[in-house]
Amino acid sequence: MITEWVEITVPVTQETEEAVSNMLCELGSNGVVTDAGTGLRNNVSGYIPAGERIQDKLHRLRTLWDEMCKLGLATGTCDPIVRSVPISDWTSWQANFKPVRVTGKIVITPPWASVAERVGQIVVEIVPGLAFGTGEHETTQLCLRGLERNLKTGDRLLDTGTGSGILAIAAVKLGADCVVALEIDDMALESARENVERNKVADSIGLYEGSINHTSVTGTFNVIVSNTESRTIRSLLSGFHALLKRDGVLILSGILREESAAVAAEVAAQGFAIFEDLADGEWWSCTARPC
Repeated sequence: MITEWVEITVPVTQETEEAVSNMLCELGSNGVVTDAGTGLRNNVSGYIPAGERIQDKLHRLRTLWDEMCKLGLATGTCDPIVRSVPISDWTSWQANFKPVRVTGKIVITPPWASVAERVGQIVVEIVPGLAFGTGEHETTQLCLRGLERNLKTGDRLLDTGTGSGILAIAAVKLGADCVVALEIDDMALESARENVERNKVADSIGLYEGSINHTSVTGTFNVIVSNTESRTIRSLLSGFHALLKRDGVLILSGILREESAAVAAEVAAQGFAIFEDLADGEWWSCTARPC
C-alpha cells in the first residue's frame, strides 16, 4: 500500500497548461490539479508515488519545457516545486472532486462519488487528471452543451482530440449510434479506453491514435466535435467540411475569446455558417453547419 506521495507543481501559462498536465499524467500521476498562481500563470500539480525515480521525471518535465520554448510556447526555465504528501492528504484531494452538473441532463462524476438518480439523467464517469477533459473545464462544458442541443438519436459522430473520451462517451449516452474518436497522444488514448470501458460504451466507440486522415475515418458524419485549440482547429476545417453531411453540425471549442473573431472568419471562409456561439469565462465555442 502506498503511504506517501510526491506532489510536483509547475507554474504554467494558458499555452503550456495542457502539455504539462499531460506530461504529469504520462509520468504516473493519478490526478492533476490546477489552481491560481501569480500574474498570468496558474499552477498545475501532479501526484506520483514516492520513490519512483523523481529526478528522472523532473528531467523529462524540464525537457518538455525546453521543447516548448523552442516552439515559442514557453519562456524562461521550468522550476517544479516538489513536496511529500501523506496518504491522508491524497484521500482529501480525491474528496475535492465532486460530480459536475454540466446541464440539467448531463452529470460528470469521478467513480468514487455517488450521484442521485434522476429520470432522463446521463451520468458520465471520468477519472480526474488522467487526461484533458474531466467536465470541470469550460471548453468541455461548452461542447457538452452543444452536443445535448444538437445531437440526435442514431447520429454518427467524429470526435477529434478526444482526450479523456468524455465527449465521445456523452455522445453515445445522448443517443449517438457510432462514434469515431481520435487522439494523437497515446497516454490520453489509454485513459480514454479506460473511461470508455468504465462507462460500458465500448461497442459504440472506435478509439484511434491519429487525426482525420486515419484510415478509420470513412464516410460522412452527422456531427463533428473538436475541443482542441484554435491553431489545430483552423488547420482541420477544410477536412471537416468534406467529412460532414450537408445537414450536419460542427461543434468547436478550446478557443480563447480573443481568438474568436479570427476563427469565426476562417470557419466562414471554409464553407460553414455559424448559427450559435457561446462563451464561458475566457473561452469561446461555436456551432456551425455547411453552407
